[in-house]
Amino acid sequence: MFTYKRLVPGSEIGRDIISVTQQDLDGWTAMYGVADRGLGKVPAGLVAAIGMRAYLGIVTPRPAGNIHAKQSYRLWRCPRLEEEILVSVVCSGTESRKERLVVTMETLMSTVDGDRPIFSSVSTMFWAR
Repeated sequence: MFTYKRLVPGSEIGRDIISVTQQDLDGWTAMYGVADRGLGKVPAGLVAAIGMRAYLGIVTPRPAGNIHAKQSYRLWRCPRLEEEILVSVVCSGTESRKERLVVTMETLMSTVDGDRPIFSSVSTMFWAR
C-alpha cells in the first residue's frame, strides 16, 4: 500500500512499458469521432487518458479517498499506435497542510530507451490516511 509515510520525495514509485492499442483508439473514436486524420498518431486527449491509466497501474495499491486537486500536462508529441512507451512515476513532493496530506506526483512517458519525452503530467493530490 502506498501510504503517505512510504512516499519519499524524489523517489521513483515504479515504471512500466505500455502502448496505445487499436482497442484504445476504437473506444476513443466511438466517443469523440474521427481520431486519426491520416497522420498515424494517437489523439492528444487519448495520450492524457493513457498516461492516467498507466499512473493508476503503477501507483497501486493506494488508499481509497485520494482527491486530485490540480493537474498539468506537457505534450512533446503524440505517439504512434502500438508504439512502446516507457512510463515512470516519481513522487516529487509531500507536505502536510492544515491536517491534509498533500502529495505531488510526476508521470513521464518517453521512448523505451528513455531518451525522448512524449508526454508528462504533474498531479497534486490530497492523500487519504
